[in-house]
Amino acid sequence: MPYSQLKVSGIDVFSAGEISGEGMQTAIQTLDGIRGTYKKVLMQAGKVRGAILFGDTAEGTALLGLLQRGADVVELVPSEGAPDPAEMAAAALPDQEAVCACNNVTKATIMKAIQDRGLETADQVKEHTKASGSCGGCRPMVAALVKHTHNQKNNGGAEAITRPEKTTDLPVCGCTELGHAGLKEALNHILASREDLMGLLEYPPAGTWQMNLTVIMQKLNWGSEHGCAVCRPAIRYYLQVSGHTTNEQETKSGQHSAVEERTILVPVDCGAEHVHEARIRWDDHTPLSSYARDTGSLAGQLRGRWKDAAMPSLVNIGVAPGPGSLVSALVQDIGLLASPAGWEIYAGGHAEHPVKEGGLLGVADTELQAAMIATACLQWYRQTAWYDEPLWAWAERLGFMAIREMLLDDQLQKELAAIRHNERGLTSESEGWLYRETPAVQGKA
Repeated sequence: MPYSQLKVSGIDVFSAGEISGEGMQTAIQTLDGIRGTYKKVLMQAGKVRGAILFGDTAEGTALLGLLQRGADVVELVPSEGAPDPAEMAAAALPDQEAVCACNNVTKATIMKAIQDRGLETADQVKEHTKASGSCGGCRPMVAALVKHTHNQKNNGGAEAITRPEKTTDLPVCGCTELGHAGLKEALNHILASREDLMGLLEYPPAGTWQMNLTVIMQKLNWGSEHGCAVCRPAIRYYLQVSGHTTNEQETKSGQHSAVEERTILVPVDCGAEHVHEARIRWDDHTPLSSYARDTGSLAGQLRGRWKDAAMPSLVNIGVAPGPGSLVSALVQDIGLLASPAGWEIYAGGHAEHPVKEGGLLGVADTELQAAMIATACLQWYRQTAWYDEPLWAWAERLGFMAIREMLLDDQLQKELAAIRHNERGLTSESEGWLYRETPAVQGKA
């Protein structure tokens, strides 16, 4: 079923199925000039065949479900007392699904915050969880979740909201029954609670607020006091991508009063534990053709962006000046290949067993655009992958087409790239590539 969900000039747009053709008729068509929204659903022979949403795409998931199963148009008419389509879409979303991809906020985190803090609006949810605080594309779903949570509470479903969903994924290690999805959710819940956060902080001699990993494990009912070589780096990694850090020393008393005046965002010190990283290879020996480009400049940009960045798993990035290069862009985690159109960006390849060919993420006219797409993909991988999950496995789990459609959103690209930009502690002037474009470096004849 062909469908797309995009943001065009800051406006959410959704389309799915067939929107023209013989025998196609309009089932529903509404225009709200005040809210700036438009909805059109098409039918054929009494079946739902296509849909277009403009301005408010919260019903997109529900409409796509009707299209995929060839539902009768009668299902478009809500029964008396039935929830609106947006709320139905919110209810159908899995608890561990990321509603806000920019800030990696799940449905369960949002509903828990609404329930615990009595949040009433999407703006309040944004303030407490950061959901919809970046590109804003998920705001309709956040608003639907607010409505869904309160309706569920009013109908006696408060226990279901607060009761954790049993996860089906395998435990991270023998120290816990939590899988990676459950561990990330539990850590997000701890970090969302100011009271819990205060109990985790300590002020070591270096003069920077950090977290006590042992206390975190205690709160998570860990089976081992200090964890193991499998779970410790996983916890550290998930905390780092959330913007927090850990420290092994005992928490010092009398230091918590100054927390409000300090920023808790520093590099993770993993000690002797192994940290996954990004490795960049480029080919500067293959003779350049009429369109092949010098790879050193683009490789240097990416190396600067991702130097010392912790990754869920080892990431291989390859930059090739053209076909026949010593570096094969198609079997890299991230591959950039010079072409007559500029640069082709591939993701999800793997050169070892199982050998996999990467899929085409997009084509960029310039080096800066190519670096932006690659950086956005890597940052989204960092935020949504499980620890030790290779990029090719992540792409298969999320679905490559879904990843590509998300990354084609220019605004989301900038938001994801800006997260890495801010993590490195840079100012906007120090990396103008996030904010402006310059001509690509031309290849040698």
